Amino acid sequence: MTRMSTMTRSRLAKTKMPLLCLLACTTLLSLSGGGCEVLDPDSQTINDVSVVMGEDYSLPGWAHPAPYSGYIGSRNLPRPNGSMRVENLWLSWADLEPVRGQYNWEMIENKLAAAAAGGYQLNLHLQSITYGGGNESLGIVVDRKVPDWAEEEFGLTESDIINLGWEFDLLIIPGWRPDIRAAFNDLIRAFGARGYPSSPQLASAYILGISPSRGEEFWLSGQALDRLEQDHGFSANVLDQWITSRFEAYGEAFAGETYKLVWVGKQGSWRYLGRDDYSNLALRLVHDAWAMGAGNRSSAIEYYNTWLNEPALGQSVDENGYLKVDETVAPISSVRFFGDENEEYGEQWVWRFGSQAGEAQRYRFSLLRALQMRMRFLWTSDGAEAVNPALSHYVGMSLGQSVTTSADAWAYLRESPVRTSHSAPGVIRNFERYLTQRDLPGGITVATQRCFREFNAGSHHLSGADDWYDDLARRTDLASNNPYIYFDLDDRFLVSGETQVKVEILDNSSATWHLEYLNRRNEMTVTNSFHNRDDGKVRTVTFTLIEPRFANGMNHGVDFRIACLGPSDVAVRWVRLVRQQVP
Repeated sequence: MTRMSTMTRSRLAKTKMPLLCLLACTTLLSLSGGGCEVLDPDSQTINDVSVVMGEDYSLPGWAHPAPYSGYIGSRNLPRPNGSMRVENLWLSWADLEPVRGQYNWEMIENKLAAAAAGGYQLNLHLQSITYGGGNESLGIVVDRKVPDWAEEEFGLTESDIINLGWEFDLLIIPGWRPDIRAAFNDLIRAFGARGYPSSPQLASAYILGISPSRGEEFWLSGQALDRLEQDHGFSANVLDQWITSRFEAYGEAFAGETYKLVWVGKQGSWRYLGRDDYSNLALRLVHDAWAMGAGNRSSAIEYYNTWLNEPALGQSVDENGYLKVDETVAPISSVRFFGDENEEYGEQWVWRFGSQAGEAQRYRFSLLRALQMRMRFLWTSDGAEAVNPALSHYVGMSLGQSVTTSADAWAYLRESPVRTSHSAPGVIRNFERYLTQRDLPGGITVATQRCFREFNAGSHHLSGADDWYDDLARRTDLASNNPYIYFDLDDRFLVSGETQVKVEILDNSSATWHLEYLNRRNEMTVTNSFHNRDDGKVRTVTFTLIEPRFANGMNHGVDFRIACLGPSDVAVRWVRLVRQQVP
């Protein structure tokens, strides 16, 4: 997985807030009993209000996974019915061309045959420049991917082997040299001539680049770039010729199947190097990939506040700190690969993220950010999906869904300090998908439920680890005459008949509150109220709206609002509007 050179490995022992930071998956409880209002989690559904303990990831029975979407990981992990089952297939130049000019297709043939027999698909990574490396303290050894004949064929000497440094002291050969790049591109074209790109078992194929990370991704530290330029004839023009020639080879090999191609680059950390030639090239290469029909993938979604102003992902931040999505970018507006990698969970990643105490929060925010970005695919792991199986299933059902096919629209109300690209430090507010929350007169909310973490999740470093926190909710502010939280539904998200709104709270106040909306006759409608228990437990309260009319008809042009009656404020985390009928 790509990691920016500016991201350091935290080993700081920060103060924890266990109740706020532990977002572990809670089993949803069915309710029984009676009563006039929802006063107790043991009471049954009353009219239009019901409650479950913990997080609620339920979807209507008609929901199904989107075509060409899903997780990439072990084929044995649970998957929603109808979801793609995709595994990574790592191959190298050395595997496929063990003798110069003689290709060995046995390995790929066997892998495709096994996938066909097992009912799964493959995501291909074909590495070409990695010479070795590793990190002894972490027990990591990076194997050679370069053919044994490379030194003699290309006249490589010890001085041609380049150490890119970073965490793995990664060694590479100069794959940009015309003779080396031409030989590898010949392999790609031969791969295409065999017809493998059209195999139903090949779901996708990464187009790799250069990076100090183990996957031949597309980023460099400033130190590595200086070394390449000074000692190895590297430049933005050389990089352009190299990657462009690789695009041409892959484009020819995957003719008619280019939607399966995945460019691993973005503008990303290139812009932090202070070199416009590389930054502009990185963005242009993304557009070149799109132009040939390829998709792209991001990285570091575990650092969920990253890539906030990233045109390669259709992401930007407005002046108030809310994320915006440009749905006209090719990987969102058309069916092609668009994804990220969210696999770094478990004891083996403590060196990067600190203790495992914050994994539940990190996993949840990472997955919600991926959905906010409109991703179709996520590379995952056994350790990742075990963090919260109910959430994993929900996201598997939601990847690749558009505003016209998604079963739900939602807004997670939160706030984090960040630095967006080169701008001054600020805040990022909310993760939102087809439903937005905005502060408006009468509904100026306050960020609350602060949770510190042991790793930097901002898009760039701030002044220090004291800024490493997230506010997990937003609350009303009765003291300043702001009893509302306003929500606006995307006008393209159409609903009919009954609609559910699920409101997740950390029940830590004595608030009484309800929902207000307009019905189809344009009449103000008020749901029954929910009375908080003030016991510090997570609850999800579900309101059933009867024939709502979401036409921006309420004050400030919104569609519905939470109204707090007091005596305390209500703190809200995740609000989901779930349509019960097929759109």
